[in-house]
Amino acid sequence: MQLFILLFLLSTPLLSQSKQDTINFFEISKLPTFSKVAEIKIEQIERLDYKFALDIFNLNFNVFSNELGENGKPVNLNFNFADMRSSHFFLNGRTLSGYVYPYQSFHMLPLDNIYKIETVKDYSSSIFQNSNSSASNYIFKNIFTQRPITRIRYIEDAYDLIAADGSFSYNFYRNLNLTFGFRRSVSAGRFVNSQYDAWNLFINSFWIPRHGVNISLLNIYTTTNMGLNGGIDTTKASPEAEDVIYNERIAPVIESSSNLSSKRNDLTLTSLYKLDSTTVINFTVYHTFQKDRLSLIKDPNERISNFYGFKLNFKSMFWLVNLNAGFELQKNNLKIDLLNDSLSTGYILPGSRSILSVTSFLNSSLNFSSFGLSLFFKVENLLNRVVSAYGFGAETKLGNLNFYAGFSHSYRVPTLLEQFITNSVEFEKHRVYEIGMKANDENFALGIKVQNRKIFNFLVFQDSSFYRTYLSRTFGDVHASVKLWKLNLVVNSSLILNKVTKPYPRYFIKAEFFFDGKLTRTLNLRAGIRARVSDKFTGYKFINSSLMFVQDKYELKKFTTLDFFLSGRVKSAVIFLTFANVTNSRYMTTAFYPMQDRSLRFGVIWTFFD
Repeated sequence: MQLFILLFLLSTPLLSQSKQDTINFFEISKLPTFSKVAEIKIEQIERLDYKFALDIFNLNFNVFSNELGENGKPVNLNFNFADMRSSHFFLNGRTLSGYVYPYQSFHMLPLDNIYKIETVKDYSSSIFQNSNSSASNYIFKNIFTQRPITRIRYIEDAYDLIAADGSFSYNFYRNLNLTFGFRRSVSAGRFVNSQYDAWNLFINSFWIPRHGVNISLLNIYTTTNMGLNGGIDTTKASPEAEDVIYNERIAPVIESSSNLSSKRNDLTLTSLYKLDSTTVINFTVYHTFQKDRLSLIKDPNERISNFYGFKLNFKSMFWLVNLNAGFELQKNNLKIDLLNDSLSTGYILPGSRSILSVTSFLNSSLNFSSFGLSLFFKVENLLNRVVSAYGFGAETKLGNLNFYAGFSHSYRVPTLLEQFITNSVEFEKHRVYEIGMKANDENFALGIKVQNRKIFNFLVFQDSSFYRTYLSRTFGDVHASVKLWKLNLVVNSSLILNKVTKPYPRYFIKAEFFFDGKLTRTLNLRAGIRARVSDKFTGYKFINSSLMFVQDKYELKKFTTLDFFLSGRVKSAVIFLTFANVTNSRYMTTAFYPMQDRSLRFGVIWTFFD
């Protein structure tokens, strides 16, 4: 902390004198959809006190997440009250997990070099690969700049977390930009065997060979090491003994030596061809290689996976009709070796599996002055089976009011890891019905959504078993915001309308009250208070050997957390400070894993020209 303060004081004169320069950003691969896309742009991202990409979703959407309470650990994001297996994540329009794993590790994203995050979380998300509840796309910074740019982001938090991002960008030739950098994140952890250590190294070249043609070549290499302690051992401490469970000095953990070592490389070539003002063609080629070594007490295993493919997307407009069509070919491979056969429990079996998928889709919309129709259709050939997904929606505008409704029918393909555990390739079938309304004016916004999801042949994992069942869940979302002068109140609430809520809380609320505006000619300030409120729920348990969250029998209590936050921009510098969990609330979102206690988080972003 002393080093941070010293560096800041020394650099203050330089920051106050730094000159802003013109930076041109180029979006090369957006999500191919005409649905409502929630966008988080760089101006919003850099003012958030995030540690990892997960925090962006928690800070901007009312997404309930199951976490392990430690920095850099696996997480289960539950968009629309559906677990992470029904969400999919992309980088420059290409998949980050393919059909290999049912989860996504967010520490491999150098988020300070992301220009925009797109998220589709309505009925139409299923047009994307295994995205039955949501699809999110991280668009990397493709920039042109007249002068060299050096950028540093530094953040500290509890449990000795230090995360630093660094990048350098320059147009080495008139139409060629090269950006390279790193992300370094390390934490000693709160409990025994919860340490975390990760590196990201990336290089991105962006070229405009002629007008209307953009080409990006991005490579990201990630290495990660983390302790997996299995949570607090409640056989040695009663679940009611909070003074023991939440005390890092004496709390006993289940596994004191298990860990994960991971190495991963992501290579992406993306090109955009703009034929005219309404017609765009995107072509993407990608490859991912990952090696995970799980040193565990039970089922120690090594996983070697890769997936690669190419996709072509065509977007155009004919009169009142917007048209989006695409094709993708993808191959996925996963090999699992047990490190000690004598310790095998049979939960993870060794072997090799692969999936070849061929996908084509069509997405279109018809828009009149106050009425619009949209539809999509996707056909996919994989696992010796042809499946289809389709959906349609309608919306109408009455002044500042917007009413919409939609329906989708899709399949979720079991990932290769799920196939290893279940030895089954049966598909889930998802049907989503949705209605909603939005009202907007200059200082007020209100959005209401009601969605029903029916899942046939739903695959449910438990501690050492699994089963399939039918699930129907109906929930409502309400988003409201009010602005008075420079004061803002934003409330997001989600409520399950079914009698059975397992494994989620019946309600989950996030509210923020903050000041946002200029205090002086050069200081732009955002400061306020954030609250989260959750009902009790029977949640998930984390399994080390599979790195998956599975349904559990333990009931987790209600909780309320309170944060004070502040961020300010002075020309090319951004400073942020957060006093998190002010009331030191003791709670869990995953069984046996206490969440972070009261902490002070602070950081700064420097951008230097020349």
